Amino acid sequence: MSRSKKKVTISDIAKKAGVSVGTVSRVLNKADNVNEEIKEKVLKAAITLGYEMEIKRRGTLGTVGFVIRELENDPTQNVYFSAILRGAQKRTEELGGRLIYTVVQNTDDKIREVVSKVKSLKVDALLLVNLSNAKLVEEILKLSIPSVVMEDYFPELEVDCITTDAFDGACKVAKFLLEKHKKIAFIDGPQDQYDVVQRAAGFIFTLERMGNPIDPDLIEYSDLLPEGGYRAMKKLLEKGKKFTAVYCTNDHSAIGAIRAIKEEGLRIPEDISIVGNDDIDIAQHLDPPLTTVRVFRETLGKVAVDHLYNRIINPYDVVLKIVIPEELVIRKSTI
Repeated sequence: MSRSKKKVTISDIAKKAGVSVGTVSRVLNKADNVNEEIKEKVLKAAITLGYEMEIKRRGTLGTVGFVIRELENDPTQNVYFSAILRGAQKRTEELGGRLIYTVVQNTDDKIREVVSKVKSLKVDALLLVNLSNAKLVEEILKLSIPSVVMEDYFPELEVDCITTDAFDGACKVAKFLLEKHKKIAFIDGPQDQYDVVQRAAGFIFTLERMGNPIDPDLIEYSDLLPEGGYRAMKKLLEKGKKFTAVYCTNDHSAIGAIRAIKEEGLRIPEDISIVGNDDIDIAQHLDPPLTTVRVFRETLGKVAVDHLYNRIINPYDVVLKIVIPEELVIRKSTI
């Protein structure tokens, strides 16, 4: 008959780490009055001994912190990230936990302040969303809170990353447009966002690989808002270089670009075909309905939470980069 495994106690951890039982209790309950060296020693001892953390014992996820960088508006009002937040929240609740979100600045001079803010959340796990700063993420990871990075990728850090396949989505757009068009413009976005950079790389790479490299004069930039797309399209049209199609790095930029095209008396898609990205709800209701790339944003949130839970249960699993496919949705804004 096999002997049951002895349950590891706080006293066992204290003995292994060479600290008091009270110190172990403070570390496991995320108290503030423990220095980082002692905290790391206690957590390593707990893991070495096979201590069942509270989350694993109760079989629920606990409290998840959704940490997102400062946007132009509240993340609950941003149509892209609100869907990711919604998916993450639903899945967290299904796993018996609760989700709280906080907005942080992602500049180097704010790192200490942000880390302190994250620590004060006293959460069981973290979703680090679109922070776009490896130094910041590295410092947050030092808090030893199970974490998953979303819509970012930091190959130099030992952390799981969940992203959409923006590169491949843009490749699909390029191949589709090249079936009917040769002169193709591109409205790019901020170069500090991982998905935006991947989108541009995929689009430009595919055009070149298929023998139709993009004219640098047919590239302009948007701030991902409709007004930014409007200004970018105005600049493209003012250059006087003919193009018959344009790919916008997100749907909001496409909305502004459509307005600029119509103001010039041009027709969509007869004069200029236009493609967006993200497939936000309004895309299908535009005039004409917008061809775009569907990003499964709620799925992204759900998958991230599932993987976060798995990371808590199996802390030594291999670090992964998980990529969610994107889908081209063809509507009436293109020919």
